[in-house]
Amino acid sequence: MAKDVLLKVLMDKPVSYHADFAKALGSVTAGLFLCQAIYWTGKGSDDDWFYKSRDDWKNELGMSRKEQETARKKLRDEGVLQEQKKGLPARLYYCISPKYQITLQGTPSHTVALGADVHGNITRLNNVLAEMPKKLEYCLEHLKTLRQQMETAKKEIDIPFEKEQELQSKSARLHELNILLNMDKAENEIMDDGPDENLDIPAKKAVGYER
Repeated sequence: MAKDVLLKVLMDKPVSYHADFAKALGSVTAGLFLCQAIYWTGKGSDDDWFYKSRDDWKNELGMSRKEQETARKKLRDEGVLQEQKKGLPARLYYCISPKYQITLQGTPSHTVALGADVHGNITRLNNVLAEMPKKLEYCLEHLKTLRQQMETAKKEIDIPFEKEQELQSKSARLHELNILLNMDKAENEIMDDGPDENLDIPAKKAVGYER
């Protein structure tokens, strides 16, 4: 039995697997599923959409139903894989998203825009990895500059303000003017509250009471 399976595998075309996809996605099954989906992209009759049954995936990748569903969910969550049911009876079609990305997650994260070509995607990932030392050097230099600016700012804080006395004098004068203005305002309000001299006040009428 094992010999028959081995011979069948040797006669079939092997699945192209790239470990970088698994590392970027954090899942071996998702990386394997993505590799096979990329292989079938453009080979369907409906543009970039292609049909695969659960049994097809099982025969090609050896994945159980649960493993397929887990891999598909991971790829959908990452925005890499699209799914759509078409026809009667409905069949599930797949499509590699026209615009999708993989994020290399470490202490920082690095997002890589991917295409449909597997080898091109590997090159993009390698380019991002090669740029990391340069980005690190830039960040360290920028951090050094910020620290120098912070030290300079600390020294300037301790330097006395050249016109401190003039500022205090003008602030005191401004305070005095505000007090005078408030006093004038209070006097005007008191005067306004007094009776009007030209106002005629009617005399009280005498009221007589009978005993």
